[in-house]
Amino acid sequence: MRNIYGKLLLYTGIPFGVLTAIVHTAIQGLGLYQGVLLSLVSGAVFGSIMALVLGNHHRKSVDKAASEDDENIYHVEQSKTVTLSVPYEDAFALCLKSLETVHAPVIEHKDYQQGLVTAKTGRTWNSWGNTITYRITSLGENTSSIAVTSRPAKFQVVDYGENLRQIKRIVSALHEPS
Repeated sequence: MRNIYGKLLLYTGIPFGVLTAIVHTAIQGLGLYQGVLLSLVSGAVFGSIMALVLGNHHRKSVDKAASEDDENIYHVEQSKTVTLSVPYEDAFALCLKSLETVHAPVIEHKDYQQGLVTAKTGRTWNSWGNTITYRITSLGENTSSIAVTSRPAKFQVVDYGENLRQIKRIVSALHEPS
C-alpha cells in the first residue's frame, strides 16, 4: 500500500512542481535557482496532499470491497484463477456470459482454439475503462481452468477497488449454474 502513496506523490507532485516553476519563472521573472526551489517545494506539498487524499480514498474503497487479507488487493490489476467442473466448451461460453456482470462490455478478441477472450469495459466514475482477459484451459474431459484478469485500459495509479469488485462479480458469475 505504501507504494501507491509514493506513486501518487511522484505522479502528481512532479508535474505540478514543473508547471509551477514554468509559470512563476515566466510571469514573475524568477531566476533558475528560485524557480527550481519553488518547484521542489510546491511539488512536494501538492504531491503529499494528493497522495494522502487519493491514497486514503483508494484504501478505504478497496477495504470495503475486499474479503481476503492480501496485500495485492490494493493493486489496480486484479487476477483470479478458478477451476470448474465443466467441459472446455462450456467454460468458454461461461466466460462470455460472465461479461454481462460488468459495465458496458465490448468483446475485442475471442479465440476459441487459444482459449482467449479479451474485452473492454466502459468508463465509470472510478475508472477510464478496464481490459478484462480470460485464459481458458482444459484440464480434462470435464474440468477447465479459467484465469481472469482485470486491469485499467489506460494508465491509472488508483481505481478505488473497481477491478477487485469486477473480478469478484465475474468469478461469482462463473460459479453460477447455467
